[in-house]
Amino acid sequence: MTPSVIRAFANNAHTVSAQAQAPASSVSSMQPVVSWGQISIAGLGGGIIGALGVHLLAAQRDKKKEFRDAARQFREAFVEIERLLLIRHPEHSKLYPGAPQEFQPLFQLLPTYYQQQHTALLRFEPYLPKSKRAQLREIWNEYCHFDKEQRYPTFAEYNCGADHEIEMQKRDVALARIQRMFAYTR
Repeated sequence: MTPSVIRAFANNAHTVSAQAQAPASSVSSMQPVVSWGQISIAGLGGGIIGALGVHLLAAQRDKKKEFRDAARQFREAFVEIERLLLIRHPEHSKLYPGAPQEFQPLFQLLPTYYQQQHTALLRFEPYLPKSKRAQLREIWNEYCHFDKEQRYPTFAEYNCGADHEIEMQKRDVALARIQRMFAYTR
């Protein structure tokens, strides 16, 4: 090797080592893209948004559960009256030995369960929007044949005397009104 080749080789090696050192020094002089403070603020903001979302979903779920419970209690207040309204034969107790006297005229039967049903209605109404509450109250007033002047239920529409055919028609009307009220529980 000649001295000029050795010098060229040394110069070339020195240039390569200088180029290798240049990026290393420029990396250390660069600023970080995101600081730890920015990461913690973003994490805190994300946590707050997540917690708010979870809270809203839980509140909505609880509200739906309360509605379903109140609706179930409202429907349960009518179970016995529905069963009795479905009895169609006046001598039902004679047909089934040991059965209590269950067939009663509708006009006497409905007032017996009024208090229980009215209490269930009052408990259920707050879970409905205002417009649906007014519609349900209208159906309730039809069901009870509510006298708005005297402010009490009369059930007068269901008084049909001894005519069994009319009694059955009136029972069907009462059952249909109960089912219309149940539409608001879904």
